[in-house]
Amino acid sequence: MTNSRSQKITFTYESNPRGYFDRENKVVHTTNSMGFRGKEFSEHKDKNIIRIAFLGDSFTFGEGVKDQDIFTQQIEISLNKKSTIRKYECLNFGVGGYNTEQSLFLLKHIVVYFSPDAVVLCYTLNDVEPELFYYEKKSKSIKRKPREAYIPEGLSNEMPPVSIMYKLRISKLVWQIFYRRNISRRTIQYYHSLYAQTQLWNRNQQSLIEFIAFCKKNKIECYIAILPLLYKLNENYPFVNLHKKVENAISDDNMIIEILPDLIGKNDTDLWVHPTDQHPNEIAHKLIADKISKAILTTFHKSAATDPDSARGN
Repeated sequence: MTNSRSQKITFTYESNPRGYFDRENKVVHTTNSMGFRGKEFSEHKDKNIIRIAFLGDSFTFGEGVKDQDIFTQQIEISLNKKSTIRKYECLNFGVGGYNTEQSLFLLKHIVVYFSPDAVVLCYTLNDVEPELFYYEKKSKSIKRKPREAYIPEGLSNEMPPVSIMYKLRISKLVWQIFYRRNISRRTIQYYHSLYAQTQLWNRNQQSLIEFIAFCKKNKIECYIAILPLLYKLNENYPFVNLHKKVENAISDDNMIIEILPDLIGKNDTDLWVHPTDQHPNEIAHKLIADKISKAILTTFHKSAATDPDSARGN
C-alpha cells in the first residue's frame, strides 16, 4: 500500500498561527502516479546522476508541509548547488504509518528497481509499532488497526468539562496544564513500553539488520537517519535511551545520522506543523535536510568531483 496516486491531498487546519497555510488554512500534498510524494519517478537513470531514495513514514512523506519544503526536496536542491559535475536526484518513498518492516519490503520490491546509489531510512521512534494497515478480505479494502494506546498527535482535545466552574479563565488554565502533563506522561510511558516489548523490538531490530544487509549486497550506500520526537528538546529529552538502543542495533556507526543534536535547544512547539499536529514543520525539515546533506556529501561529493564514473551503481 502506498499513498493515494496522482492526487492533490489537502490537509485543513483549524487555524493558521504561523501564516504558513493558505487563506483557508490548507496545505496541499502532491503525489505521483505511484502514490509517492512529488514528481514522477523514472527507472531510467543517466550516467551522471546520483540517485538517493528516502524511506520512512509520515515524517518523511512530509505531512503538513508544502511540496517544495519537505526535506527530501531541500536536500536535492542543496546537493545540486554544491555539485558541478554530478546531478543529485532524491526520491521520496515515505508512506504515512509505515514501520521498519514495511520500509524493508518497499526497498526490496520497489525501490531497488530505481537503481539508487544511496538509501536513507528515516527512522522514527514509533517504527517499532506493528503495521497499522491490513487488507480485509471480507470488504476487499485496506483497513487501519487501532493503536495499542491512545497517543494524540497534538493538543486539540484540551477542552475542559462544560460547567460554570470551568468557564472561569483561571480554571481553564489549570485544566490545560493538567491535560498537557497527563498527555506528556502517557506519551513517554507509551514509547518506552513499545521498546520494552521483546517481540516487537526483536522484529524491528531484525528488519533493520536485513535492511542494511540488503543494501550492502546490492552495493547501495545505506544511512539510518534517526528523527527525534519533537518534545522536550533539551537536556531532559526523555527518549535518549531509545535512540541509543536503535544505534546499537546498527552495525556501522558511519551509517547513523542522528538528528537530535541539531535540534537540541530549539523550542519544540516552534517546530510543529500546528499546535494540534506535532509533525515537523518546514523549519524542522530544513534542519533535517542540512544534517542529511552533509552526510551524503561526505560520501559522494569528493569522489564525484574528481571521477565522473565513480558513483555506485554505474
